[in-house]
Amino acid sequence: MEETWNIFTDGACSGNPGPGGWAAIIIGGGNYLEFGGGDGKTTNNRMEMTGAIEGLKIAPRGNKIILWTDSSYLVDGLTKWIHSWKSRGWRKKDGQPVLNEDLWRELDGLMSPRISLKRVEGHAGNYLNERCDRIAVAFSQGKEIHLRAESLQEASDKNRILEALEAAKNRVPASGGKKKKSKPGPPPGEAYKKKVYLFIYQNKVHRFRDWPACQAFSSGKSGYTKSCQSRLEEETYVKGHGLPAESLDSAVDHE
Repeated sequence: MEETWNIFTDGACSGNPGPGGWAAIIIGGGNYLEFGGGDGKTTNNRMEMTGAIEGLKIAPRGNKIILWTDSSYLVDGLTKWIHSWKSRGWRKKDGQPVLNEDLWRELDGLMSPRISLKRVEGHAGNYLNERCDRIAVAFSQGKEIHLRAESLQEASDKNRILEALEAAKNRVPASGGKKKKSKPGPPPGEAYKKKVYLFIYQNKVHRFRDWPACQAFSSGKSGYTKSCQSRLEEETYVKGHGLPAESLDSAVDHE
């Protein structure tokens, strides 16, 4: 039976734009391999995309590959938006150029029917996703980090790696399965009954119902926080930080 290779990727940015880092972990051929790099001035989205690009470049092209990412921007771009962008000559609906067109074009050239794109929940305890995050953050901050290249059989954390793979596979894939229904809310311009607090961290939106909970979660993390009282205000805020309005639909709601 043909072996399937797994690539976990992530990106980080200290500021947006600012110094950034990317990471890719490749598991296949009996090996566990870590890669990473940085950029002096970039964005979260570009680093997320770069992690995926570098991982796909390194993995053997003849095998089936599962590309795992926690980036809604990357997932939505490759599964929902890219075909329309290409049909319009890499333009958005409003006629404006697609952001990060150079990287989208490169990704488009690397993708093939042998590659499956799947979503892993970010910062939710998955060992491989968390390791990718640590590598990307280290490169974004200019810190040294040891990149491993070893036999999976001999890896001291082999069981944790395999458990993380199995946990990721048990989740709904990015391009299929049932989605959770969004909670009904007021129209975009209508005010919420109570303020919500958004925290953008590692290219992911977290939504809180009260300020103390937001403070507790964001403490020690490099991100962006704002109180909002309508969907329109939320959309304006995330767009200002380089995320599409649709990222609110996959926001992590903290009750």
